[in-house]
Amino acid sequence: MKRFLQLIGILISIFSTTVVFADEGDFDYIKEDLSGYNLQPNLKVEDSDKVGDDFTTNYSRNGHAVYISAGYIYDYRVLSGKQQTTAQGTLNASYFPSEVFQSGYQGFEVGVGHEWGRNFDLQLIYQQLFQESQKTIINGVTYIGAYSKNGLMADVAWIINPDSQYQFYLKGGVSIDNEQTRLNVNNADYNAKLNDIAVNPIGAVGMLIQFSEHFGLRIDEVFTTSLNNGDSYGDFSTRVGLNYVF
Repeated sequence: MKRFLQLIGILISIFSTTVVFADEGDFDYIKEDLSGYNLQPNLKVEDSDKVGDDFTTNYSRNGHAVYISAGYIYDYRVLSGKQQTTAQGTLNASYFPSEVFQSGYQGFEVGVGHEWGRNFDLQLIYQQLFQESQKTIINGVTYIGAYSKNGLMADVAWIINPDSQYQFYLKGGVSIDNEQTRLNVNNADYNAKLNDIAVNPIGAVGMLIQFSEHFGLRIDEVFTTSLNNGDSYGDFSTRVGLNYVF
């Protein structure tokens, strides 16, 4: 399953890169037969509609566009303060997640989206948080906790103001992640009592700031609820990235 999630992420990245380089701008060359040939480039500004001597950009959604996005993730895990117990063979170890694991994580996301009418979007996002570890000594016992995850997030977004340059939206969906948790106690490795594959609901608020009809900046605040992970209640993640509409 881990390899499958990574493969999907790679395919999304390849698709995004391929479509960007395939979408080339056009040059309209006008040939005038006055005294010889005079080839003058007439650059078409596709992102603007000319009104008189001014240019005004149309930021309205057309209801069927496809777009890609990529950006940075900062994730904050809401760790549990309740005592947990893990085992390795005949050995048992107790720990408090909020004391032995790191709270802050960094990562990236790559996604594709499709406008489903004027007010709704369908999105599929590959996300990855890089591993962070923390060493803690409590009552003479040395703990080293490490955590990372990667997976897919599928959601539906409701766009509140589809004609604005600054479009606000709400999102809801599901996150399917491969979580990697490691715990070392006094140089002995323990397996934390976690499901390797976690399926959790997500909710988000976000804003798309459009610089043109095609390019923009997305800012999302995503909350993921942890259903089966005893170490965490969930996490908040701030995501900032570029957006390109075809």
